[in-house]
Formats: sequence, C-alpha cells, structure tokens
Amino acid sequence: MRTNIPLVSIVCPAFQEEEVLPLFQRDLSLVLSQMERQYQFEIIYVDDGSSDLTATILGKIAKMDKRVSYISFTRNQGHQAALLAGMKHARGEAVISLDSDLQHPPALIEELLCQWRNGYQVVQTLRTANNSAGWFKATSSRWFYKLLEFACQTKVPEGAADFRLLDRVGVDAILLHREKGLFLRGLIPSLGLETAYVRYEAAPRAAGQTKYSLKKMVNLAADAFFQGGYGPARLAWPIAGMGFALVLVLLFAGIWRAIAGAPGLELAIWGLGFAIVASSTGVIVLLGILGEYVARILEQSRNRPAYIVKKHQIPKGKSKKPGFDTVEGTKQSVGF
Repeated sequence: MRTNIPLVSIVCPAFQEEEVLPLFQRDLSLVLSQMERQYQFEIIYVDDGSSDLTATILGKIAKMDKRVSYISFTRNQGHQAALLAGMKHARGEAVISLDSDLQHPPALIEELLCQWRNGYQVVQTLRTANNSAGWFKATSSRWFYKLLEFACQTKVPEGAADFRLLDRVGVDAILLHREKGLFLRGLIPSLGLETAYVRYEAAPRAAGQTKYSLKKMVNLAADAFFQGGYGPARLAWPIAGMGFALVLVLLFAGIWRAIAGAPGLELAIWGLGFAIVASSTGVIVLLGILGEYVARILEQSRNRPAYIVKKHQIPKGKSKKPGFDTVEGTKQSVGF
C-alpha cells in the first residue's frame, strides 16, 4: 500500500439493484481510475437484504476488482443501517457514500475530494429540484426538510442527500452514537464540523425501478421526526398552554354573559364545547407522540443488533471496525 497517498472509502448501499449494479460499477471504476495518482480507493457495497441477484453480482464484482468488498444483510434493515454498516467497515481517511442506482453521479466524487483537500470535514451534496420530480414529490420534499429542521433543532439544507464526503473525524464521531434508527441527514449538521456544499441534479435511474415506496418514505420521515432531536416532545407545552388559555377565555366569556344577561349565551356554550374538544384532540396527539417516544426507548433498551450480516467478502488485510463483530464459527456477524 502506498502510505503517502490517502485512502478513500466509497460506501454504496444497494437494495434489489441487480439490473443497475454492473452499470454503476463500470461508471464508478472509470471515475476512480482518473484519480489513481492522487488517491487509493476501497469500495464497500452493502446489500440491504435483497431477494434478487444483488448479492451474487456483488460477489462477482469483488472477484474482478480487488478494491471491492461487500456486506450482505439477512433481511432489509433500511438505507441508514446500510450506510452505518459501510462506515463501520471503512478504513479511509475520507468516506464517501452514494447510492448505487446512478442517481448520485459518481463523476461528482472528484469535486467532493477537492473540497476535502481544501480543509472541509464534511462535503454535503444538495439535490437541485427539477420538473421531472413531479408536484407531489417536490412539495413533500420541501415540507420534509422544514419538519426535519424543527425536529433536529438545527439547520438542515433543503435537498441534502446521503451523497456526501465525511472526514475520518466525522465518521468516528458518528460511530460513537449508539442509539437505534440514526438519521444521518439530521445528525451530521449537529456535529458542528466544517462543511462545504456541492449542488447536483439527480439523473434518471439507469435501470430498474425505485425501491423507495411510500411506506419507506413515511418510516424515514418518522425516524427524522423522532430521532433527530427533542422538537416533537417540546410541542407539549405550547399545545397544552393554548388549549388551557382557550378554555379559560371562553369559560369567563360565558360566565360574564350569564351574569350580565347578555344575549349569545348559547353561542358561548358552543364555543366552550369547541374549546374542550380542541384541547382533547391536542392531548390525544401528544399522547401519540409520547407513545412513539416510549416505543423507541423500549427498542433502544433491548439493545438488539441493528443488522445481522448473512455474508461478507473482505479481502485480506482489511480489518473489521468495532461494532462489526464476527460470530465465531459462522459466516454471520452482527452490527450494533
């Protein structure tokens, strides 16, 4: 290994990507070959429990390219778990994560590394909106980032993707976090590291269909809302305060009208009823929020592994990071 040249890790989650993986590997290899004099590279694929031929294709790619290793989960654990598994295995001074569907353009890697060489510890890509995304996608994305900023209590730029470069300092800081369901787009800005931004326009998928169903998008939004920070829990006081104030105002208005014999007593009673219903609805919403927090606390207290590795192919000399512990006597391993 050429010790005077920095090692860069490329982490690529993949789920049901048998059609696009050969194309992605071809394009990624072409980009990396143009920077071989400045950097050494290792490529880490993480198969997120695919049921197609993704793992088989990754095995073939790893045999053809000595820079490639891969990890395959026993079942689908989600995009964030796949990213964390790749980071735990990465040895590079810088770690770049990008999806393997070619919507995160590999050609941008050179620009990310240039910004890193300029001293930035985080180089975050920002997806530029385009008309092909559709009205629903654009609107939901905009509100998602507003929600994320509220929940995390920190600025999360609109369009921030999981296509980014992290310095080793940032990767090690993330791996110190032990809670389940980490949401990296909310966590990374809270680290306070020097950050540069690079804009890009997502390309159409080169093959296959998107695997991000509405259910997965909702689950991701829930993780962002509840794992990002304490914003949701802090809704309790404003909602309770507004409901209590509304009830008091209408109650005193009704009493005053009754004492004064003024008309409109029935309207005041209806108003009081509305205030009670509105306050009760707010309490129910808060109970739902608190119930979700309790469920996540229970999940954390069980301390179950975030993922179980069914199979991995690691070239000799690539040691595993803490948190990627091999189960003795089997090919399986667990990640906490």
